[in-house]
Amino acid sequence: MGESGQRDTAAPGGLVHGDIGADLTIAEMLGRAVEGARMIGFPSVAGDGEHRRSDEDAGHHTVSATGRTPSIRPQAEFGRIPATVPKSVAGHDCINPIRGSRPATDSWSTTVANIVLVHGAFSDGSTWGPVITALRGHRVLGVQLPLTSLTADIAWTRRAIEEFDEPVTLVGHSYGGSVISGAAVDNARVSRLVFVAAFAPDTGESVASLTDGGAATPGMAAIQRAADGWATVDPDRFGPGLAADAPTATQHILSAVQKRTHPDCFTTPSGRPAWHDLPCSYLLCTEDLMLDPALQRHFAERTESTLTELRASHFPHFAHAEVVASAITSAAS
Repeated sequence: MGESGQRDTAAPGGLVHGDIGADLTIAEMLGRAVEGARMIGFPSVAGDGEHRRSDEDAGHHTVSATGRTPSIRPQAEFGRIPATVPKSVAGHDCINPIRGSRPATDSWSTTVANIVLVHGAFSDGSTWGPVITALRGHRVLGVQLPLTSLTADIAWTRRAIEEFDEPVTLVGHSYGGSVISGAAVDNARVSRLVFVAAFAPDTGESVASLTDGGAATPGMAAIQRAADGWATVDPDRFGPGLAADAPTATQHILSAVQKRTHPDCFTTPSGRPAWHDLPCSYLLCTEDLMLDPALQRHFAERTESTLTELRASHFPHFAHAEVVASAITSAAS
């Protein structure tokens, strides 16, 4: 209320600053809040035909890699508020992805999952940023791999898993698929594996041997090695080859902060991988210019994964964060 006693109408949608509850019902306040959100550009919720699009338009669908009954998820899961929202999710704006902590209120999901995210080569845990934001309400920990050897990266990931007292969904991107396949071996804390455009080596296989068996890609051709063997990606080809659907500024940042990776990460053979013993999900990026999509399909089939296909680059984290998060939470539940 202003000094004159009149309602302040300067706020979006007629929302007033101060004691608005004195003369507005809850229904009126909610109605004005929705109108205010629309005026300042927030997207509409599911059910608003202006913003809805089909799974085909969005470029993703879910099938079983082994030909079993497809696991079809409603479009509402992919970044939309469900058409019927339980009262318990009224606090969905309370996002708390801090490791090991329970959210202050229930979020989009009524079940809180424990999720450990493992990045790939030439990057670090910050690449999961948009996905972590989309995993609102869950307990999430992004590992920072040393990328000095496959053995060291597996050990580092196992330390991260030990942060949790309850079952963990372990997620790996790219080379990170090799890491999670080893880190989850004989690890009672891990309940499921999720591969995001990731390698899934079997016993005796390495990233290098698997790459040699797949089609040549622009991303692989952009890898450059120093005299001591440490590898990076040609900065001028990083964005187009690995993250073509990410904003240009993001491509530049990914290229500039890329992390050198030791050759042992690529050449060390895998032991017997955990995917033989755990249920798996696989997110296949059909526009991937780094890891051959046909090789990704082979990984999905051999791991008997629930398969989600997405028209995306090797780094779907940025243009499709909500879809990646949905694939992870569907697996975790």
